[in-house]
Amino acid sequence: MFRWEAGGPVIGLLPEAHYEEGCFELQPSDLIVLYTDGVSESMDAQDGEWGEESLIACAKTYCGLTACEDLDLLMSGAVGFAAGTPQHDEMTLVVLRVLA
Repeated sequence: MFRWEAGGPVIGLLPEAHYEEGCFELQPSDLIVLYTDGVSESMDAQDGEWGEESLIACAKTYCGLTACEDLDLLMSGAVGFAAGTPQHDEMTLVVLRVLA
């Protein structure tokens, strides 16, 4: 598991922002998870945040599933954490699984 660090600030946040290009090699069965902050910042009734660590831990538990199954389980994790608490941000996930 590694977290992509190249890049820059959120797109559109700063008009004069500069972005870094980067690359990495993918292996069969690698999982790529792209998400908006609404997923990692899913809030419960006590204003607790689900957090990136919970999202990453959740993603690591789903070895061997399809990207669609991973997406459903990750979204269920964030929504389940919120337990019906109204959210103030959208939740968007893109999940890709590298095939052999």
